[in-house]
Amino acid sequence: MLAYSRGQDFSWLREDRKIIEDFGLVQLYFWRNWIVPQMQKRTRRRVRGYGLSGKSAGKEVTIRTEAMLEALASLLNSNKYFFDVNEPSWLDCKAFAVLVQFKYTPLHNEARLKQFMKDRTPNLMTFVTRMKEEFWSDWVTISD
Repeated sequence: MLAYSRGQDFSWLREDRKIIEDFGLVQLYFWRNWIVPQMQKRTRRRVRGYGLSGKSAGKEVTIRTEAMLEALASLLNSNKYFFDVNEPSWLDCKAFAVLVQFKYTPLHNEARLKQFMKDRTPNLMTFVTRMKEEFWSDWVTISD
């Protein structure tokens, strides 16, 4: 889902304030007009390699993503971490790295997915918030 979404629209990255704040005019020109378009082209190529192209690709990706989110939500259940231990494991870290993007970055079909997560997988949203607060208390300072 994330690769498909990034392949659809990289405009948010082209204008990301945190990335471009230290760029000079020449660097900014190359970032916006060469680097970001190349990243988008490569991502689209990779997504086509996954077999996700055509008119129905967006729907298929959304359906697959929802199924994956439900599977993760049932695995997490009401536990604090995925393996029901007192500290996060490698799976918790990987899940956080992916899920945090669903919560905080622009996505294809964003409104539907965020509503789906809110309604059907609230434990994943709580997990992301808890991990963020527990391990990245300076999140706002770093990301703003």
